[in-house]
Amino acid sequence: MIEASLIVIAISFVVLVIFLVITLLKANRVLDRVDRTLTDMNPEIKSLTIKSNQIADSLIRKSESLDGIFDSINQVKHIAERKIESFLPEKKKVSSFNAEDLVTLAASSIILWQKIKKGKE
Repeated sequence: MIEASLIVIAISFVVLVIFLVITLLKANRVLDRVDRTLTDMNPEIKSLTIKSNQIADSLIRKSESLDGIFDSINQVKHIAERKIESFLPEKKKVSSFNAEDLVTLAASSIILWQKIKKGKE
């Protein structure tokens, strides 16, 4: 009886080893395919990396070229604020305007511009 159970255990072990070997061989084939795919994609990855770096450099240069424009706009804003504040009462500053004040100022500016434009015609 013990001999029969030992034979069954031995056969079960052999079957288990066979299935493990088959599984490991399949896993090895899959890993080989993954390795080949990654090797094939390596030049494409390098190319994409180079292109993305070039795009990033281009964006940085273009962004830096806009700095002068934004500085000029900021200077114009400060000059406009000082000019507007020179026409306002002493205690009222441009930064303390609420939305209604800004709409009124914009409407007045449009009306003034239209009058100036009609005068030139």
